[in-house]
Amino acid sequence: MGVLNRCAFGIRPRQPMLAWIRNLDPTSATLDLDDGACEPTLYLIPEGDSEAGTDKLLDSWFAAIFEQELES
Repeated sequence: MGVLNRCAFGIRPRQPMLAWIRNLDPTSATLDLDDGACEPTLYLIPEGDSEAGTDKLLDSWFAAIFEQELES
C-alpha cells in the first residue's frame, strides 16, 4: 500500500453561525456549540510546501467551502 500525504483543516461553527441557524430553524433553540451537531467539518488538502502556498490554495477554495458549509 502506498503512502498519501495530505494536510487537513477543520471548520468549526462559532456563535454567529449558531445564531443564524436558530433564526432559520426554531426547533434548534436548544442547540449549542458543544452539541454533536456542531462538530467540525474536516477538509483534506494537498500537502503544502509552505504556509503561504497553503494559504493561496485556501483562498482559491474559500467560496466553495463557504457554500458547502452553509448547505450542510
